[in-house]
Amino acid sequence: MKKYCLLMGFFALFLESYSMELTVQDVILRAKTSNNEIKIQDFEKNIRKKSKDKALKNLVLPPIRFSAEEEWDIVKDEGFGANEISAYIPLFVGGKNINSYRKASTELDISEKDQILVRNAVEELAVSKYFEALNYKRQVEISDITIRALENQKKRLEVLFAGGKLIPKSELLKVKANLQRNKSLKLENIRQEKLAMGELSKILNYPLETEYENVEFDLEKFMEDKLNIKERFGRDLTLTTLGEKEQLKVDAAKYDLNIAKSDLYPKFYLKPTFQYKDKVGDELIKRAKDDRYALEVGFSWTFAWGGTLDSVSQKRWAYEKAKLEYEDNLKGIELETQSRERRVESLYGRALASKQEADYLKENVDIDNMRYENGLITTFDYLNSVNSYRSSQAEYYEMVRNLVIATMEFENIYK
Repeated sequence: MKKYCLLMGFFALFLESYSMELTVQDVILRAKTSNNEIKIQDFEKNIRKKSKDKALKNLVLPPIRFSAEEEWDIVKDEGFGANEISAYIPLFVGGKNINSYRKASTELDISEKDQILVRNAVEELAVSKYFEALNYKRQVEISDITIRALENQKKRLEVLFAGGKLIPKSELLKVKANLQRNKSLKLENIRQEKLAMGELSKILNYPLETEYENVEFDLEKFMEDKLNIKERFGRDLTLTTLGEKEQLKVDAAKYDLNIAKSDLYPKFYLKPTFQYKDKVGDELIKRAKDDRYALEVGFSWTFAWGGTLDSVSQKRWAYEKAKLEYEDNLKGIELETQSRERRVESLYGRALASKQEADYLKENVDIDNMRYENGLITTFDYLNSVNSYRSSQAEYYEMVRNLVIATMEFENIYK
């Protein structure tokens, strides 16, 4: 029995859910540093960085060739080893190497911009789930208040009914039915709260069973420095992450065009060679020391007829397309900026009004709760009061969630 108790204690210790306080600022900070999508984007950036490093090495380091191939009879007598070392040093390749390096560098810059955009999107999603969980938590609390009041009313009516008082049985049945409905609603809200918390834990890279003690959100404090975003962050949209990414896409298309054009030119190169031995008959004879080095100068030109010109035309059209998309997308960013600014201003005013409405209705529920327990109002009137408060709370948290996300989106567009 003692072993059984110890075993159950062990499982209770390791299977219990984690509990922690979590604010909006905590959510944003944790999402920024621990989310797996952001870490995946880090790997993507590292892949692009290696592509850039590879292009740089191809640009400044000539490839070196070691070769050794002989007949078997010579290998048996002489052994096997490198007999010739040569390097290929391009003097002119039509700009292919330098533009390949610039293209790789641009792709790295794009991946860094994508990393910022992914981080912003993850933060916005995490905040959305935070308020979703907070809303369902408040709905559960409202259900608890309602259930307690209905339980008390049920007991009161049962006593009166059993004592022969003139109490309609239908009134008691209505209370019982509404009690079961609110219990069912509470269970659904608990399920939704757990689901939202699980999704939030996944985003924040916490154990899925983590439970959060959500503190009350202070709307006015949060918005203290959020109403002058444009003045604090405002700058030329071409210098924002979105604007710079669009410009980088144009640059990448230009480098693709230059790489395609490089095939129109001949390639000039140097080829220094060190050859240790010559094959004479069935033997390898060492070269004289002053005859082991050679330097070749050459050129090559491969023209793939229509293929080369077609590739150039394709890349030119892609470049022109990228320039038009840049102008169009920049206008879209400007319109989106204006839209987000107006949305923040509108949502803030609506959220303040919604908060006041919820506060008034909460005070009204507190009063009606006492009146209901003392039999001064009907079950219908009491539940109508509770449902109005429940709806106002849901609308408030939905409004606040939209406001916070809209504010983050407006800030992020300037980053």
